[in-house]
Amino acid sequence: MKRIIFALSVLILIFTSCSTSDEALVNEPSLPSGFLKQVIESGTGGATSTFTYSGAKLANVVSGTEKTVYTYTGDLITEIKVYEGSVLMETIIYQYATNGNLAMSKNTNSSGNYVKNTFTYNTDGTISYVKVSGNATTTQITPYFTGKVYFTNGDVTKVYIDYGPGNQSFNTTETYTYDTNISPFKNVIGFEKINLAEELTNNFDFGINHNILTYKHNVTLLTSNVFAYNTSNYPTQLTQTSMGNVSTKQMSYY
Repeated sequence: MKRIIFALSVLILIFTSCSTSDEALVNEPSLPSGFLKQVIESGTGGATSTFTYSGAKLANVVSGTEKTVYTYTGDLITEIKVYEGSVLMETIIYQYATNGNLAMSKNTNSSGNYVKNTFTYNTDGTISYVKVSGNATTTQITPYFTGKVYFTNGDVTKVYIDYGPGNQSFNTTETYTYDTNISPFKNVIGFEKINLAEELTNNFDFGINHNILTYKHNVTLLTSNVFAYNTSNYPTQLTQTSMGNVSTKQMSYY
């Protein structure tokens, strides 16, 4: 479910001191059509996830005992916190350049271990990144790898991962194809920024503009999706085949 919630990982920057909080959470019955309300997953471990908004900003997602809370600065998502019950399990921080581009994402778990991505924007429209890891007890950071992200119509279509000298045999290319219909996250403020970072954590359901049909690791097809849509061209059902396992998800909207 986390892949849906983060989907899941680009441009308006308005500096204010505003942020969403639990006191400001509002289910918006007057939201325009196309704002995801609920996802019901089938199969072992399936859960019902309910989406709550403050205006067109996502405030939180509750899935079973897990709650994901989004904090905004202006129109930018700057923090995501994931709770299991009352226990904070993960914190994701996003930092942006002055032009509004996502500059850094950092995922920290409850033990203080973290993974950080730093992004560089290239003139050809691709984005290069460096991924490092570290922990709470040392300032030393361990390089994971570098890579490059490619886009088509605003959605990530290829991620190249370079493991560095001596490890070239591990280098991989991950590719995505999409439908031509509308992603459930297209109209949610701030998601077009963090889609870049979430794609690096493997989102297999939705892009920012369209919905993912296939995911390949090098030449191997790992995930394929079949969608049903409503009359507004938003997905209402996803049947996903991933490494031989089939699951379904039902989506409803405000």
